[in-house]
Amino acid sequence: MEEINAIFFALKALNKMTTTSFSNAYQQISHKLMKSLPKNRQDDIKTQQKVVSYHQQLTLHNVKYFKLLIKAASENIVLKMISEQYFKNAELVQVRDVFYQQGNWFSNLYNLDQKKWLITRCDQISFCEITDKTGKSKHELDALYSHFYQKCYSIPYSCELTKLGKEKASLNLYPTMKIEEKNDNIFLTGACNPSELDYLVDYIIGLGAEAKIIYPEKLKSRYIQKIKKILSKY
Repeated sequence: MEEINAIFFALKALNKMTTTSFSNAYQQISHKLMKSLPKNRQDDIKTQQKVVSYHQQLTLHNVKYFKLLIKAASENIVLKMISEQYFKNAELVQVRDVFYQQGNWFSNLYNLDQKKWLITRCDQISFCEITDKTGKSKHELDALYSHFYQKCYSIPYSCELTKLGKEKASLNLYPTMKIEEKNDNIFLTGACNPSELDYLVDYIIGLGAEAKIIYPEKLKSRYIQKIKKILSKY
């Protein structure tokens, strides 16, 4: 019974992600599973579901090609794609992975035409179709991604966190970030692409007084500039 409860609670949580191609399936699975249970078990489940709610971040935008992106990443398929973020004409890409962050679905793409990596919002993909082209192998993609990360994420950073800051950061930790504890101190560490420095500043400001930048000086300077800009509004 505990396992059945766990499935229903998981389905209820997943149903909050209402804009993927699998959204309707969550309610169908729940309905089918409920019908397979004895009446007294159904009543127990319904009672428990009424007293539990989820207030996590909803998916903000519809992702038209979600299933296709998952298929391409799993089977290493070359796609022809238009991304309103980066290229308005159809170009050839490979999908390394798909991830969910702060209400949006993102994808790490390797653009075969431009020969570079891009992190694109999946809802910004306006056209996508399978091709019969041969791209990079999974091993080659991983090697290229590793090289890209080392080369482009060239600004290491560290911020000291309070215990509350650790909780806040843990709720919204990006793939390039990690939380470390050393000698009873807590740190948010990682490496940043120079073009993403302002995004990192906004992230740290979101942690409020629970975070203090240790290094680099460039990040401190940009942070202070942003704080002054905010204060000038008052």
